[in-house]
Amino acid sequence: MSLSKFKSLGIECFLAREFNRALFYFSLAFKEDPNDKELRMFIILTDLAAQKEEEAYSLFEYYTLNEENSTENDALLEEIIDSLEIGPDKLLSIFENQVLQAHIDEEDGISYDDFMELVKTRSFKEAFENIMFSTKVIISKKEDFIDFLDKLIEHGFIDISFKYLENAVSIFPNEIKFHNLLKKAHGSKHS
Repeated sequence: MSLSKFKSLGIECFLAREFNRALFYFSLAFKEDPNDKELRMFIILTDLAAQKEEEAYSLFEYYTLNEENSTENDALLEEIIDSLEIGPDKLLSIFENQVLQAHIDEEDGISYDDFMELVKTRSFKEAFENIMFSTKVIISKKEDFIDFLDKLIEHGFIDISFKYLENAVSIFPNEIKFHNLLKKAHGSKHS
């Protein structure tokens, strides 16, 4: 996805008061362009929404709905950023700490699709290592589960893949793909 697509998804989510999802998309866009002043403000306001939802929402709405006053909006943007004293390093810190927690649902997990979005910005191994102790990947389709297990094996998470595969084979004893993945994991462990 492109920077503008991440940004527009973030705006949609923010306006729908889905702040975790908004932060997820803004952070992905920020990773693409850490000098984008508008993104900086969006991340600040999304982070602020955790403590002062109404104030952050009002500022965000004012900024995004008053596009015809571009110069005035840019001045407001600078004033907000300066008053909050948040520079690029702080934003990068918000990105690093929050993007992995963003889009976490009530079950304290991240959907497989969102996890794969993270993989687009870093390696599978790095993304999985970053979330494996703090959350779980929620997989609702068998095809996605097979893909996830295959990627675990490919990236050296053999012991973890065995735990999943042993359960999968007992639940789906006739699913050949799980048996093939189990063989692949055994082969990888001994090589």
